[in-house]
Amino acid sequence: MPKKLRWRPIFRHMRRSSKNPESLARGVGLGLFIGFLPVVGFQVILALLMASLFNANRLVTILGTLVTNPFTAIPVGALSLWLGERILPGTNLAEISMGNFDVSKILESSGTLGVTYLVGCLSLSIFFGFLGYGVFKVYFLYKESK
Repeated sequence: MPKKLRWRPIFRHMRRSSKNPESLARGVGLGLFIGFLPVVGFQVILALLMASLFNANRLVTILGTLVTNPFTAIPVGALSLWLGERILPGTNLAEISMGNFDVSKILESSGTLGVTYLVGCLSLSIFFGFLGYGVFKVYFLYKESK
């Protein structure tokens, strides 16, 4: 089965599971937003609470949090650190590398690394949350117009 056809039943189920496409798009946006936050272990609980609060589709919100999983955790974490360093200059992550690995350097800069990581995670969350919401909103509007 071609890749395009594999996703059709999922999109069909998502459209039928809620009569409101806005709720589905909101669920995708919230799920991606929560998925990039560093709240591993609490993502599903937070997704259910936020979906109820913002009247989003709960199933779609939970599925959106799966963007971070054991396979993507390291690349997303590295991207968060890199982005956080770009946003907050002066963190100097270049001092901490595998070539000159020193635990004392990590312990000395743990406060700035944590803030850098959180800023990067929050930036990715906001960006992908809005992107997911927008893409699915346009998708569902396009499908409705046909």
